[in-house]
Amino acid sequence: MTLDLKFIDGEMSDKTIQVELSTKAAKALKKRNKPLFVTMEVYFSCFVVKRVQFSETEPEWPSFEAGDNLNLSFRVIQSAPCNIHDLKGDNTPEYIEFPIKKRRKLLPHRLTIDFVNGEWQGSYIWNFRQSRAVA
Repeated sequence: MTLDLKFIDGEMSDKTIQVELSTKAAKALKKRNKPLFVTMEVYFSCFVVKRVQFSETEPEWPSFEAGDNLNLSFRVIQSAPCNIHDLKGDNTPEYIEFPIKKRRKLLPHRLTIDFVNGEWQGSYIWNFRQSRAVA
């Protein structure tokens, strides 16, 4: 299942993101009785990391309803210390919001969500060629 959504986040409300749900992910979302919160992160540390975080609870930062039991958000963060071992699994070391002027240019174009062996998995991509053409 593929959804083309307007990203509702202030300055980025005119950006479209394509959300691709596997068959298993779509079925798992329909079975839920509360929303799944999905955060796409660009994480600046010792190097740049693209992460997709899944949570049962609403994040402290803005998110928007993207469909049945699915809420999305996007943020750019930077770790305070630089320790590569802190990035294992779902661990998020102490961080600060990364002050970036053109945040909307970093918004992913496609998010892929799957549900494998009872675990949520996700990844996202940018299409910089399209960004340059539109920008």
